[in-house]
Amino acid sequence: MPDYSFETLTANEFELLTRDLLQKEFELVLENFKEGTDQGIDLRGILKNNNSQMIIQCKHWRESSFSNLKTYCKNNELEKVQNLKPDRYIFVTSQKLSPSNKTQLREVFEPFIFYDDDVIGSETLNNLLGKFPEIEEKYYKLWLSSTKILSKIEGQYIKQRSELPAKEIIDKSKLFVPTDAFEQGKKQLGIYLINRFFLTFSG
Repeated sequence: MPDYSFETLTANEFELLTRDLLQKEFELVLENFKEGTDQGIDLRGILKNNNSQMIIQCKHWRESSFSNLKTYCKNNELEKVQNLKPDRYIFVTSQKLSPSNKTQLREVFEPFIFYDDDVIGSETLNNLLGKFPEIEEKYYKLWLSSTKILSKIEGQYIKQRSELPAKEIIDKSKLFVPTDAFEQGKKQLGIYLINRFFLTFSG
């Protein structure tokens, strides 16, 4: 499983990464909005079957304590959520969270967060990146220092380069017309291969 701190991402990039991971996990299209005052909405999803609204808030706090994050949520985010009254609220942060941390944040946002699982920290995000490697590859700032991902990409590049001559050979073979020189060369190659065979098994 990846173990990124997400410190190489901007706040907007972190929000987009969260969008891509959660809409893949939930199999639900999530809206994101232009940068600026978000009124407590970073991402939004609408469940078509019952028209319920899911609101997702992302906090990319790279260098801060959990205590500061919790205080900020109480003083700044809680009122926004109370005004929005979403059917489901999910809070996402780039901080690492313990089970106790998740519970404390859920309690801050009661009754809009129902389960501790709806408080998502860096461990859960890394778990989802392992589940959806195509999203991991998309965010190059994450893996510029990851030898595992770079090796995988290099291998794909080499494979693509090796496949190109083969395709060219197949295409050109359709235009090939055998000549006397070709037939003579084919005989010489056959004699050479037969000799190599007997040398190999008689030695």
